[in-house]
Amino acid sequence: MCSSKTTKNNVLVIDDDETVLKNIQRKLRKSNPWVIELFPLYDPRQAIDKIRELRPTLVFLDFKMPNMTGIEVMENIRRLPGRIQPQVVFLSNVIEHRSEAIALGAVDYLVKADVPLGRIVEVMNRCISQANEKGSPAYEREELKTEDFVDILDDE
Repeated sequence: MCSSKTTKNNVLVIDDDETVLKNIQRKLRKSNPWVIELFPLYDPRQAIDKIRELRPTLVFLDFKMPNMTGIEVMENIRRLPGRIQPQVVFLSNVIEHRSEAIALGAVDYLVKADVPLGRIVEVMNRCISQANEKGSPAYEREELKTEDFVDILDDE
């Protein structure tokens, strides 16, 4: 168990959209108090091998990708041994699959077009903080109010 903000936390971002991936990476790298190592992944078929290799604290997962949906990736993640299962936050363009993702164990489901990048950073920081403080992937989901959403991806 570790509560130090100097502990390195691996964060895997799985999204097939290079622009979205770069925006998220840029914002996450410069706007958080944690020592993180970000790993972008464009091909969801490589997700399980990367998770086994990197043992990330958190995975941001797109829903709609070529070759595999985020739900399929999530189902594969849940088959991993519990000690290496990361927290998963979906970042999707659609809300329709939210209940399915949460039922599979996702800690949150954010719609990319409706949430500012700053909010994504807040979710990441809370996930990492709770994992480090409790020594587990625990995360308390916070329901967002309508006024928390915005119409643009990059809020800078």
